[in-house]
Amino acid sequence: MCTGYSTTNVLLVHMKGFHDLFVHVAMPLETTISLLYWSMTFMGPHMLSSKEVEVVPWVVDFAMHLYPAIVLWADFLLTTTNFKRAWKHAVYIYGFVLMYYLWSCYCQHRNGFWVYQFLARFDSSWSRFGFFFASGTVTWILSMNSVRALIRQSVKVPSASRRFIHSSPAAKSDALFVHRDTPENNPKLKFEFNADNQKRVEEILKKYPPQYKKGAIMPLLDLGQRQFGFTSISVMNEVARLLEVPPMRVYEVATFYTMFNRSPVGKHFLQLCTTTPCQLGGCGSTKILDTLTKELNIKPGETTKDGKFTLVEVECAGACVNAPVMAINDDYYEDLTPETTKALLDNLKADKPITPGPQSGRKTCEYAPGVYSTLNEEPYGPGFRMRDDL
Repeated sequence: MCTGYSTTNVLLVHMKGFHDLFVHVAMPLETTISLLYWSMTFMGPHMLSSKEVEVVPWVVDFAMHLYPAIVLWADFLLTTTNFKRAWKHAVYIYGFVLMYYLWSCYCQHRNGFWVYQFLARFDSSWSRFGFFFASGTVTWILSMNSVRALIRQSVKVPSASRRFIHSSPAAKSDALFVHRDTPENNPKLKFEFNADNQKRVEEILKKYPPQYKKGAIMPLLDLGQRQFGFTSISVMNEVARLLEVPPMRVYEVATFYTMFNRSPVGKHFLQLCTTTPCQLGGCGSTKILDTLTKELNIKPGETTKDGKFTLVEVECAGACVNAPVMAINDDYYEDLTPETTKALLDNLKADKPITPGPQSGRKTCEYAPGVYSTLNEEPYGPGFRMRDDL
């Protein structure tokens, strides 16, 4: 157990040590005071075990609440007004001195201090609750969330940093979930399934019970995209009408899956995988991307002027063993090199057919030199190591 005298001396020595850090080590004032505050916070339980603080120990909690409240108040004034930094330091020091005075007075049990006389007179559960509530409320009001809200209302943005009315290019569908009307994609452009696709719609709907028609959102969106070229807002609205669901239910699906292109794409939609396996496999997807941008004279996310090619980078295509991989419309083209990539583009430009799959000569994903098995000898037949008498 600590006596009042020894407890006060501990506090004085503690404060003197941090004062030396501030003066001799040139530690910033805020850092010094913060370290002192937190160290005293950790010392609190030991202080509370001393005899002289057994009368009203919750006063110490109020002292520890008081300092962070004053610090937050000083930070708020410095941020929202022309509150000078020197004044902020003064408030920091004042808050700490006030807190320390409460500690030292209490540890020495100077009951002549008016706070303790008041508390001793109204020492009850309700007065303790009110005291705690008041100190906690002050801290909460000056908490970071409240300060941010006040700052947003009171801080004036300097004229040099204001952004006035400006225009910007429309974001692509893979970067913007909100629809923006464009000449080629707006609700005024009516869409209907043609006769052949209408039959396909009827066949698709037969697979779903009437109460679960909304399960056909994805296949109908895919069908509409194949007919129209991309999943426009008109395609989504038509699917919602056919399935008798709110349009928002269709919008949710179309904006979630990247297979639905919500902006126009070229005749040949090139989706190059540029994730880690494709960057490391074979010659690397970086060389393939350089070849594509050079041959097509476009960057990822752009379409050629003739509308034939659209190039995008995508996440893992799931064919890592055949890296680098590129999807052209619905087919995968694997084991790419700059030479085979250029040959594919030349054939597409000339409207010649191209063969999907590995471009290296192997059939699927077997070992490249042509060995189709990891066995070194013929596999054992049935009955191997079985007893003959069974």
